[in-house]
Amino acid sequence: MEQITNWINEIGPNGQFGLTLGAIICYIVTAILLSKIFKKAGESEWKAWLPIVNFWVLFKLGGREGWNSLWLPVAGAIAGYASTLVDSEGYMGWPGVIVTAIACLMALVGLVMTISVLLNVQKKLGKNAWFIILYIIVLIAPLWMWILALDKSKYNNRVGRPRFK
Repeated sequence: MEQITNWINEIGPNGQFGLTLGAIICYIVTAILLSKIFKKAGESEWKAWLPIVNFWVLFKLGGREGWNSLWLPVAGAIAGYASTLVDSEGYMGWPGVIVTAIACLMALVGLVMTISVLLNVQKKLGKNAWFIILYIIVLIAPLWMWILALDKSKYNNRVGRPRFK
């Protein structure tokens, strides 16, 4: 955690502004693209603009209960807590190791569930399984959303796991 704080201090105010601006732009683009996908699926477009609600709805479209979308943020919160367990000498101790292991396991479960959900959503929009590779490669994830949101595909709930009510 200290390394991140040091790095943020080193990049200075201009770098911090750039990071913040980049994050805002990514959020806006993601919300616009998700709103288009939600519209195809018959969901309210405004739900794409609310940070937790958007993934909740995406999980429901992918055939999972919405609460399953909370695995990744909860894992992140636990990992953040684990970083507070490091003492002044950099030693974490067994409690910290156990908490970190739980966070890693939860993140893995969340990642597998997310990929499963995205596979179902893209299947419902007429894409084959290999299309998920665009999302898995982090730098191309916006391209995955862009294609699903802006192509002429129609949402078909009869394909893949049925939408969770």
